[in-house]
Amino acid sequence: MSLDAHKELLERAAGVDPSVGLGRRVAALEGRLGRTAAAIASPDATALGSRVSALETRMAAAETTLNGIGRSVRGRVDAAGTVAGGAGFTVTKTGTGLYTVTFSTAFGAVPAIIPAGVNGEARLTGALAGSFTVATFAAGVATDLAFHFLATAV
Repeated sequence: MSLDAHKELLERAAGVDPSVGLGRRVAALEGRLGRTAAAIASPDATALGSRVSALETRMAAAETTLNGIGRSVRGRVDAAGTVAGGAGFTVTKTGTGLYTVTFSTAFGAVPAIIPAGVNGEARLTGALAGSFTVATFAAGVATDLAFHFLATAV
């Protein structure tokens, strides 16, 4: 089948009369495409967006309901109190060698937390479901040090 024959079949399938001039055929096809694009973009896209939003809400509720079972947050904090690795938490440096790590989403109960100092010692000094505090030491003296941690639901 020739290229012209294929074009004619496509135009007939789209409801365009191939006997009219090229300009009118293009305008007719553009009109059909515009209506199709508008139909796709408006109600279906809005409905899909609503369904995705509802699903995200349900997933967040499920995580809250499970009280963080099986959830872990791990990270690396530099001596200045900046997040150096990991996600799901923020850090506040509250004094020399003192840091508060706050989880983006609190656990359902106090998680098991293991801090590890880099070039020194990191001691867990307090823990809640939504945060914990760490003190870092070098040779027994409070010092700003980097540390790693793992917090996991139990």
